[in-house]
Amino acid sequence: MCALKAMDFSEESLSSSSDEFRCAHGNRCIPPEKVCDGQNDCRDQSDEMGCSSQTEGCRHRCDNNTRCIPDTFLCDGERDCTDGSDEEKCGSVSCAMEHYRCLSGQCVSEALRCDGYADCSDRSDEAHCMRPPRCPTQLRCPNSHECLQKEWLCDGEDDCNDGSDEKNCVLSPAKCREYQWQCGESSQCIPLSWRCDGKTDCHNDIDEDKCSQRICPSHLFQCGSGECVDPSLVCNSLTNCADRSDEGAGCAQHNCSSPSAPRCEGHCVNTPNGPVSTDKCI
Repeated sequence: MCALKAMDFSEESLSSSSDEFRCAHGNRCIPPEKVCDGQNDCRDQSDEMGCSSQTEGCRHRCDNNTRCIPDTFLCDGERDCTDGSDEEKCGSVSCAMEHYRCLSGQCVSEALRCDGYADCSDRSDEAHCMRPPRCPTQLRCPNSHECLQKEWLCDGEDDCNDGSDEKNCVLSPAKCREYQWQCGESSQCIPLSWRCDGKTDCHNDIDEDKCSQRICPSHLFQCGSGECVDPSLVCNSLTNCADRSDEGAGCAQHNCSSPSAPRCEGHCVNTPNGPVSTDKCI
């Protein structure tokens, strides 16, 4: 709310409307339509600071009249105003010249119509196209005829509506890097620490299968409930294991600063079972 102190007898405006803009210095309040209008109404000119552009002829103002966005930003599927008003009531907004209106109300360039790539969020810019897109058959969805990037094939995500870009994938055994885990026959790789962590990360949910038989790598701490967590998350006063086994009484009784802690070349890590080293001990 733009309000003034009771003892202020300056010539500044005495309005207290919550919709008004208060100048950065002093106590003056001005109507919102005077913000970013190209004229300095505040003595410190704060009503014209941070304006993305002059609002003369502005079609859409947002964020309490502090921003003016061009017509092409309206209903384009992206929020340019922090209040999201540029993506509201898109059904009644007409697109600018040389722009195509998607069925969703989004506006995209006419040059993107039937180019083989979906630019509308509902893919309507690639529907009912008379000529096939100019892309190789192996990089084209067989039913929708949309074009694909080569790196989209067998990347673990469906880019074609029928999922055909993820079928008949031949995987390389060395696809996943060290400290990564391959999601079964899928080409998706996840961090090794995500395996049996209680959360589904693979698209096929296989990373949480047979977790009771899981043995964590030597560089990770194994929870009593089966998860593998980084040693830095153990004895940090925050529960990271489902059974809370990473935060036991041993954390307070035995730690790396105690005289009984091992003298090691690497890092000493606190655990509920006492301090351990991540490297060779002397």
